[in-house]
Amino acid sequence: VAGMVYTATALAEHQALQFVLENEPEVLLPQLCFAPLGTVLGRVSEFAGPFLARWMDPDQARRIADMAARIVLSYVATPALGIDLCNEATTRRLVATFLMPATRLTD
Repeated sequence: VAGMVYTATALAEHQALQFVLENEPEVLLPQLCFAPLGTVLGRVSEFAGPFLARWMDPDQARRIADMAARIVLSYVATPALGIDLCNEATTRRLVATFLMPATRLTD
């Protein structure tokens, strides 16, 4: 939750990124889709996986880190009404509802 809130807040407050998303989304959004996304997700999984590995198998931790990154990038690229990943309570509910149950799917 803390990592997701931190990342969402950093991205939301990044003026250049927000300018591009608002004015030239066609420049950035292709980099968040398909093959280029794999590089981003790989780096996030390598970085965040060890933090999660305290509570789960290292391979599972990397998969969950990948899922968390996909959630953050999805909501940054296409915000949803009522979902503010900069808000800890909202992010905690999202993680409890969707991400934690996914830990049972990644064995």
